[in-house]
Amino acid sequence: MSVMDHYIALHSFYRYEGRFVNVKDIEEAAILVTANNIKSEIIGSWLYCYCNDLIGYQLLSIGFWYSEKHGAYIFSGDEKQPIAPDEETLDEIRTRLGSRKLK
Repeated sequence: MSVMDHYIALHSFYRYEGRFVNVKDIEEAAILVTANNIKSEIIGSWLYCYCNDLIGYQLLSIGFWYSEKHGAYIFSGDEKQPIAPDEETLDEIRTRLGSRKLK
């Protein structure tokens, strides 16, 4: 599947009258990213997606935000909030909160 295939799948799945619609909850977000083969994982109750800027731009349009520190697009179903202290690494967060990769 090419990048363009991802673009079309995300674009057509969540477009309504010419605009993107926010996903409702983390379950819906997880279904969307797995259906589009986007590398992702759940860390605690947050969904982290690792993808290029084309896909990332679309994720931003449906309720995700970008973490420059972790290099991931993140969804929690809520407004952007810090998941951990600034000095904590992603591996430390995974250990503390638990994680699982999505396929």
